[in-house]
Amino acid sequence: MILWHSPPFGIGRALACMLDWRRGCGVERLEEEYAESLGVSHAILLPSARTGISWALKAAIDSSATVLCPAFTCQVVHEAAVRSGAMVRLIDAAPGGFLMDPDAVDKASSGKYAVVLSEMYGYTYDLCRLPSAAGIAPAVRIVDMAMTVPSRVLLGRLAGSDFGVSSFGVGKCMYAGWGGMGFTHDASLAKEVRSIRESFLAAGGAWLPLKRALLVLQRTAMHQLNLYRLYRFAKALRDGLLTRQGTQAPTRTGLSERWKRKDDLSAEWRLPSSPVDRRLALHNLRQSEWYCRQRLALAARYHENLRDRQGITRPPSSIYPLSHYTLRVSAAARRLVQSCLWARGVAVGTIFDFPGYLSAEEFSNASLVASEVLNLPLNVNLSVADVDYISECVADCVTRALM
Repeated sequence: MILWHSPPFGIGRALACMLDWRRGCGVERLEEEYAESLGVSHAILLPSARTGISWALKAAIDSSATVLCPAFTCQVVHEAAVRSGAMVRLIDAAPGGFLMDPDAVDKASSGKYAVVLSEMYGYTYDLCRLPSAAGIAPAVRIVDMAMTVPSRVLLGRLAGSDFGVSSFGVGKCMYAGWGGMGFTHDASLAKEVRSIRESFLAAGGAWLPLKRALLVLQRTAMHQLNLYRLYRFAKALRDGLLTRQGTQAPTRTGLSERWKRKDDLSAEWRLPSSPVDRRLALHNLRQSEWYCRQRLALAARYHENLRDRQGITRPPSSIYPLSHYTLRVSAAARRLVQSCLWARGVAVGTIFDFPGYLSAEEFSNASLVASEVLNLPLNVNLSVADVDYISECVADCVTRALM
């Protein structure tokens, strides 16, 4: 089985970070190393990328401002924008693309506003281009880089009061057990985000380091092939039983109402990092140049292998590392392709689903892309032979699905 994603480190590294209590890695040290290594003035350790988005918005604007936010993104980005307290205006994806339509962003840029730029799968915005037509600068631009590997070149795009966020969460390129990192050159913005962080964070408790260490070890072990097969079989069995029992997914409560409640915060908003998380985050930083090279090389191999394949729309090439190699196939064929690939030992994903609280008519491009994306494995543990095998399987499965 070729896994859809896996931690960038193995069990040995996880155990080393779990057992090496002599090597300290405090919050300030980690922030300093990230800032120095990546060439930014301030790095702020966060409990999650979503908190960085929300807190930077809260620090820069008030309830009278508007946040321009992509319709096609992870739903926690929508939650983060709502929890900032400002009004939220969603922008559709550009036709045929993963990112917001720049012209639509320009037209919506007026008055006091901020903008969240979710760089889907690692594809980037031209920050010199946004916004330009309206000529009105936002109070803050949040550059959501959660789905890529941070680098000096990537963060070198930040200017003024821009606030970038990276994620150490599950399934991300920089997975480290817990948390994320915020980046900015604005000293006052960095100070205010740290102040909000201190007001939000709860005490982790004496058992938090052990719990985090065991969780990282469990997740890393579960991505060993035999355990992963067992896990996916158990999950499929459970989902099948729930479906037969008529269990329905919880009804969504809308874009704004539930997320306005201060008593409905998940752990990703409240719990601090642990020494294990920080050691892994530091390890990833020191390996990040290799992560970049490996992901870029594998993506280039996919791109060449899938040239002119029937029924497949390749994504654009990127000079930055991607979280997945994300194809588009017809919505009618996608489920069949997924099943065919699983049968051949290739796990693939479909992130992100179109939220049930949005109108497919209003956000037609976001709805369409959400129904067509197919995220192929792209992680540092893959080999060129793996990518070649996956490419051939994808081409054959798509052809069969279209017959």
